[in-house]
Order: sequence, then structure tokens, then C-alpha cells
Amino acid sequence: MLGIVLVLLASLAWGVAPLFSRKGLQYISPRAGSFIAVGSAFLLSALVGLVFHWRELLSLSLFAIGWFALTGIVSNGLANYFYYRGIHLVGASRASPVAASTPLLALPLAAIFLGEVITIPAAAGALGVVLGLYLITSGEAPGVKSKKRGYIFALLAALCWSAANLLIRRGVTTLAPPLASAPISLFFASLILIPPPETLSSLPKAGRKLWLIVVAGLCSGSGTLLFYSAMSLAPVVIVSPLGNLGPLVTILGSHLFLRRLEKVTPRLVGGALLVLAGAATVTIGRALG
Repeated sequence: MLGIVLVLLASLAWGVAPLFSRKGLQYISPRAGSFIAVGSAFLLSALVGLVFHWRELLSLSLFAIGWFALTGIVSNGLANYFYYRGIHLVGASRASPVAASTPLLALPLAAIFLGEVITIPAAAGALGVVLGLYLITSGEAPGVKSKKRGYIFALLAALCWSAANLLIRRGVTTLAPPLASAPISLFFASLILIPPPETLSSLPKAGRKLWLIVVAGLCSGSGTLLFYSAMSLAPVVIVSPLGNLGPLVTILGSHLFLRRLEKVTPRLVGGALLVLAGAATVTIGRALG
């Protein structure tokens, strides 16, 4: 029961984070925004890691550090940069469900690199994700800056998260506990996201608006820590689908609090529900296989 509570809290945190990102990205660039968010998440994870797993954290081997550095660059660095570009271009309510198509992209990767068999439920779920993505990307998107590029960036984020899941699975089961590995991953992700000097020099102009991105990073980091903890308490087949509920929170929050920036349509809601239901079916289908 505790594992289910933790993963639902993780989904809530992940769903709220894009709302703050969307507001904050009105004042700074996606590159600077992703750097501040990931840096904030690193500080949070480092504090938690040092409190609960300081021995494991300080005794990591060079191989483990390199492994988690690669994981962080892909999962927290590149993926977050692409995700922030997507939010900036098409909005949080549209980028979030598109990025939640991770299980669809993970399916062929698992078949190729892990030798998993694609089951009928997984294939049916994949079809649901594809149909949902079609509804989201083909519908009207008032206020969107660049629809095609925005959706491509959101899909690139999903692809990075899919690839990183293979690295994370190996790392947290054989090299170090999740709460000890997260600070390493986020530290190296922060390094590759450092903006150029001219971008850094412009940050003071945003003033107090920077706290929006900081809160987004803390929400995202909290979600990751809660999700990792849930994974150690409940079966993956339960935790993973529940962990994908974040986009529903984002869409609801966009409708309630971001009406001046985004318009939530019935087609968008239907597409998001199809993506999430299909993603859950893919995950369950993989587990049954």
C-alpha cells in the first residue's frame, strides 16, 4: 500500500512540474530552464543521498560513477532539454502526454537489446499509444509556436527516457541503490546543460520569476525519489502504469491555471487518455511476457 501511495505522489509531483516550467519559460530560454531545474533536483537528491546512503555514495566505484553519469546525461540531461523545448513550443498540456509515450519506444529497444518477446497485449497497447499521439498532434493547438518541432522534441525526450530505462535497470540492481545513484546522474546532467555565458548573464533579468523553474526542478526531483522508493516496495507492473498518470495532472492544471497560455480541448484529453491507457497496457503486456 505504501508503494502505491508513493508512486501516486510521484505522479502528482511530475504532473505539477510542467505547469511551473511553462510559466517560467516565458522569461528564460529552454536551455537555461532545464539547467536550473536539473540543478535544483541535483541539490535535493544530493541532500537525500547523503542523509540515507552516504556510505554507498562515497564508496561508488569508477565504473559505477561512469555508468550513472551516462544514465544522467541521457535521462536527465538530453531528455530534460528536449522536454523543455517541447513545453516551450507546444505547451505543457501537449508536450506532457506525448513524452509519456516512453513505453511505446521502450518496446522495440527491449526486444532488440534484452531479447524480450512482444506480446499481443503489448502490441495492442502500442497501437493505443499511436492512436493517442495522432489525436494529440493532429488536432488544433491555439497559441502554439511551432507544433511540428514541439512534438518532435517531446518524442525525443521520450526516446531518451526509454533508452535510459535500460541503463537505470542495470545500474540500480547491480551497482548502487537508487537514492545513491540519483545525485551522480543529476550532477553530470547539470554539467552538460550549463548554458553559454551570454545566456547566464541574462538570467538576472528574469528576477524572481526564476523561482518558477526552481520549483519545477524540485517537483521533478521529488517525483524521481518517490518513484524510486515505490519501485522497491511494489511490483513494477503496478508502479510503472501509476507513474504515468502525471500528464492528467498537467492537463487539468493547464485548464485551471494556464488558460491564458494554453487551450485544453476534448481531442487533447481523449488523445492523452489513449496514450496513458496504451502505455499501461504495454507495460503490463511486457510483464506478462
